[in-house]
Amino acid sequence: MTRFESRSIRRFCISAVFLPLSFPAWASSGWTDAGVISSLEQDPASSGSTSLDVFVVVAVSVNPSSCSTPTGFYFSVSDDRTKRLFAMLMGAQLAGRPVRIYTTGNCHTVGYSELDGVQLAPP
Repeated sequence: MTRFESRSIRRFCISAVFLPLSFPAWASSGWTDAGVISSLEQDPASSGSTSLDVFVVVAVSVNPSSCSTPTGFYFSVSDDRTKRLFAMLMGAQLAGRPVRIYTTGNCHTVGYSELDGVQLAPP
């Protein structure tokens, strides 16, 4: 085996191991189990944030998205539908009602799962 062939085989093996780890697309969409909201946050514009993202932390134990923060979720408030999602989450937090979250499978840079639906669970 020549030196070039040995180097090529080594590169192939390294790529075969690390390439699958680089794809965030392995995450799945679906519903979480029910949990109570512990935090609902939108950063203030005075902090330099121009993001429309709302961040929410829900005490769930099942999150199909497999993002690095399994209890963290986010969504962007950009239309009437997402405004209703925010209102549902705020109402559920104030009432102490558990919610189920539908995740898209996308992960935010902070490790939170993208939220695209909310169900109020029975108390």
